[in-house]
Amino acid sequence: MKRVASGWYLAGVAVLCGMSAFSDADDKPTVSVSEKGTVIVHVEPQPWQVRRQNVAGLVKRINDSQGKDEAAIAQFDAVLTGFEKDIVSITPMEAMDLMQFFYVPQDQGLHLDQTLTTVAALATLGWYDALRYADASGRAEIVNNERFFLKPFSADDGRGLKEMTAYLKRSPKEAAAAVQAGIQAARKLRGHAHYAEDWPSAYGLSVMQCGLAGNKNCPKPTQLPEAQWDKAFEEAAARVEHYYRINDKQ
Repeated sequence: MKRVASGWYLAGVAVLCGMSAFSDADDKPTVSVSEKGTVIVHVEPQPWQVRRQNVAGLVKRINDSQGKDEAAIAQFDAVLTGFEKDIVSITPMEAMDLMQFFYVPQDQGLHLDQTLTTVAALATLGWYDALRYADASGRAEIVNNERFFLKPFSADDGRGLKEMTAYLKRSPKEAAAAVQAGIQAARKLRGHAHYAEDWPSAYGLSVMQCGLAGNKNCPKPTQLPEAQWDKAFEEAAARVEHYYRINDKQ
């Protein structure tokens, strides 16, 4: 089903060019410095990171052409269709990108309850994964560098964040119910993901240190014992419930 029309483009959305600290080119050094002076550590990307970068490239092509690149539009439309058919076919990080790139801007604040339910479900699943497969530094990177919880509302024009903040203030009970609906959706989806749930292992100091040592293939952080997964899910749900409301630490 085509939903990205010709002439449409993602105005004001921050495209993730250079978002990844990796390279798929075998002849590139493991450490380099960008034009802005940022140190970039190149390690072998996980498949989801390659997909993510490819989608960001499609968005950039659409933006650069001001919605006239029909091939990019068709490919991006196919990405959206696949996500809508199976919300756990891609990692929560990739899904949060799609919320930022397309769904939140296109909704224009008309269905904030539905948007918040979807975001809460993705956030719960994503943080559950992070608690199981990332170390503390990886989780900090996911929250602070990627702005994972805030990502869907992080378009450059700021409209999405303003609309959601106003909704949380205006309708706290409805918003809380929407968040709870998302958490319950995540509870049902838990254990049925079709993506690699260890995607958060791509983040953290261990990956950085491994890359700095000259290695492209790095060992993953120690996985949380399965006996603790139930507790991890409840911790993720509690964090999401606390985050998507008006509070001093948001």
